[in-house]
Amino acid sequence: MRKTVAKAVTKTVATNSLTLSIAAKIIEPKFTAFKSLKHLDRVALQRGNHRLEVGYLEGGCCAKTVYAVLKKGIVERIEVAPCDDSEKASSKDFAAVFDIVAKRFAKQPAWEPLPIADFIEQTLARRINIGTGAGCFWICIFSWCLFCCKPWVTNPPSPNPDCWIEGRASSLM
Repeated sequence: MRKTVAKAVTKTVATNSLTLSIAAKIIEPKFTAFKSLKHLDRVALQRGNHRLEVGYLEGGCCAKTVYAVLKKGIVERIEVAPCDDSEKASSKDFAAVFDIVAKRFAKQPAWEPLPIADFIEQTLARRINIGTGAGCFWICIFSWCLFCCKPWVTNPPSPNPDCWIEGRASSLM
């Protein structure tokens, strides 16, 4: 007896791409410093390496914790943690868009290392804009937003910006 075996049928689905001009809304995050910053032992922070929670960025799916990364008393960089439930987007896809946004809307130059005492003083006096100063923005198209940060803000630093899909823009308004 001969058995008939069905062959798998594969179908290629064509994909198309378009280049469109679409208006995007850029929203700068608002930083709120933890009041406990003024109570930190600045002398003890001069020794060793530390990663300190210094505040949070408001809006989006959650309050994003902001960290100061210290090496021997110097704040080397700022890190921003994404929301637990946000989905990481492909950085390479958004690198060009992010570069345009960062050049157009960044009000401060790239992060410069700063002694912890100066960092605390300037942060509490609101002389440092942690949100855009750290290189973070929401880029909203239609009703969806991406939260993106410059490569040196992410942990570990990467060659492209890190972007997370945050959901609806209405949560930022």
